[in-house]
Amino acid sequence: MDLEITKKNGAKYRLSDYGIVKDIIVESPEVILRRRQVPGRPGAIDYGMDYGDKRIKVAFKFKHEHNIDYANLRDELYGFLLDEDSYFIQEKRSKDEWRYEFVDFGQAPINNYGLAGHNVSGYGWHVRLENAITPEQVVKGGEIELVFVTAGLPFGETTYTTMDLHSTGYDENLDVYGTADNIDFDYTNYSFTTSTFTIWNAGNAAVQPETMYVVITVRGLTAAKSFTIRNNSTGDVFTITKALSSDTLVLNGIKPTVNGINVFRNTNMQAISIKPGFNSFTLSGGTFSSVDIDFRFYYK
Repeated sequence: MDLEITKKNGAKYRLSDYGIVKDIIVESPEVILRRRQVPGRPGAIDYGMDYGDKRIKVAFKFKHEHNIDYANLRDELYGFLLDEDSYFIQEKRSKDEWRYEFVDFGQAPINNYGLAGHNVSGYGWHVRLENAITPEQVVKGGEIELVFVTAGLPFGETTYTTMDLHSTGYDENLDVYGTADNIDFDYTNYSFTTSTFTIWNAGNAAVQPETMYVVITVRGLTAAKSFTIRNNSTGDVFTITKALSSDTLVLNGIKPTVNGINVFRNTNMQAISIKPGFNSFTLSGGTFSSVDIDFRFYYK
């Protein structure tokens, strides 16, 4: 198994280049119950729940040849693991168990099964390192535990969007798509010319436009008075009350624009969420040339 780290500047690091990832524990998001106890009443009043942080714990062993190399390698790990900015991590595994033989210091350990680490999924997490790194030096190596905590959303987020999937279709040879993404091979279309259509959200968390990436683009839009986008599966309705003529409407999260100009005041001030699974859409009130539904999949 392996862990790939991608910094905001695009720099990538793999822990397998420095040693062995012994275990990766991906916890569920914290569950924060909203309850109130009332004196004289048995039990508690349930007001629902919220998601807290998610933690990813990594047991890691790095290898050194000479005693002085231990300090050099330790400090190199500190250099890219400790960062003021958050970064993106992805879990990688092979189909079978990895076994290694070590080489000289500065060279990557050899996986003697010749197995490459692939994405378990096409998603990862935006995180910060939560714990101080406290290495324990052992014979020709050091062992550490890394504890990452999500920075922002406690959900996994795909590196690709639905329009990427629409362009390529699902291809197991493309490493961007993982083996656990829940993609429906029959529903990889996210661009339409019809006023009714159905899309598939492969994630198990609803896409909320206030905090998650979702962009709906309607091109060549003409409407006399108003135009409506309805997600029948969630009941969400977005309406723009404005005459349109071969315009481009973009609903970027909660921000609507027409030809790049903000038109929030000319709408019903609502947005479109996307639930897990199938979502049925209806567009009405005008004509258009195409509509794209672009979003990422999110996983608990």
